[in-house]
Amino acid sequence: MDWLVKNIPNNNGNAGIWGISYPGFYATAAIIDAHPALVAASPQSPVTDYYMGDDPYQNGAFFLAANFEMGKTGPALPDTSIPRFDYENPAGYDFFLSAGPLTN
Repeated sequence: MDWLVKNIPNNNGNAGIWGISYPGFYATAAIIDAHPALVAASPQSPVTDYYMGDDPYQNGAFFLAANFEMGKTGPALPDTSIPRFDYENPAGYDFFLSAGPLTN
């Protein structure tokens, strides 16, 4: 942020940050002990409360279907160059059922 306000022409020395979902969490984290130039933050639907109803954990229980492809694409910035996983079932239910325990 320091570099931005010193190197971007025609700015007033103030900056803002925003984000939705995971980037919303980052916007929330950025306002803690923030740079003096950060004067506005707009975290929208940040994932800050994982155990109470967010997608990864449904009221404390790990939600496998929402987390299965997380490492490939992530929830906020999907990489469209990586093909989606083929569950061989529109709902994916049979895939998870036949996979057995999470250790598999």
